[in-house]
Amino acid sequence: MDTESLLWFLAVLTTGLAAGEMLGEFLLLGRFQSWFFETGNSEMFDQTYLLFRRTKRPDRIFNAVYLIAILVGLAYLVFLLFRGRLELLPVLAVVMQWLFLLVFYGSGFARIEHALFEGGSSKDLADKFRSMNVPSLGIYALLWAASLCFFVFMRVQG
Repeated sequence: MDTESLLWFLAVLTTGLAAGEMLGEFLLLGRFQSWFFETGNSEMFDQTYLLFRRTKRPDRIFNAVYLIAILVGLAYLVFLLFRGRLELLPVLAVVMQWLFLLVFYGSGFARIEHALFEGGSSKDLADKFRSMNVPSLGIYALLWAASLCFFVFMRVQG
């Protein structure tokens, strides 16, 4: 396996993991988080979900998947650029990943999520989270799935 094929494989693998994780967040975990606030159980959220996040540190693994996928995608793109083999699909794949970051932080959802997950469950904050949570996760899942498809279609196309 040559370097280009290895980098492509790693880009597909890490992007697929990130897309799958975000899809799971959209379909299951995000709805579960919203349920706490829709049913008036914000105290239960503080006593269970927040406690779990503080003791098990799942955010290290969760956040690492996205960071690794972005770095590997970028490394693959730079490799293609220096080899003179840069095409539209890998550029679009990496753009989708960076668009995820832009939307996540630019929409303010990252700030809301961070405040809520640090125990700041005010009514206003919970309402903002509840209204943005599932739609935002859907957008993020689509961006990561699009990125994965662009990477995969590179090999199907050529």
